[in-house]
Amino acid sequence: MKKTEKHIQLTALELNTGQIEWLPKNPRQWTKDDLDLMIKSLEEDPDYMDDRPPLVTPIPSKPGFFAAFAGNLRVFTAKKMKDFSELKCIVYLPEDENDKVTVIRRAMKDNGHFGNWDNDILANEWDCFPLQQWGV
Repeated sequence: MKKTEKHIQLTALELNTGQIEWLPKNPRQWTKDDLDLMIKSLEEDPDYMDDRPPLVTPIPSKPGFFAAFAGNLRVFTAKKMKDFSELKCIVYLPEDENDKVTVIRRAMKDNGHFGNWDNDILANEWDCFPLQQWGV
């Protein structure tokens, strides 16, 4: 699969609402609290957006526009904040059905949470850090 890194204007980035025929819409939802935590997180650490860029793919019916398939909350938050006019993104350019399946699989893996927290370690070794404020 072809991929490229590209800075994209926020006005050309869309959330995945099912606008691409082969890509199911983003099944995740978030609350106002989730949004507030993400805003706070990006205000505290704006470089995080560059270090963990959204994954996007072109919208065939809208040349020059891209749908986020991983990082929808980050894109949504960036649009709500005044700090961003563009985002560094990884652009996936699927060339065949296998590539499309890869995009779908990565969308789910990015949104899935593997493993379980060890609450004893969190309570005893991480309790001095603002984990809840970090969204954990």
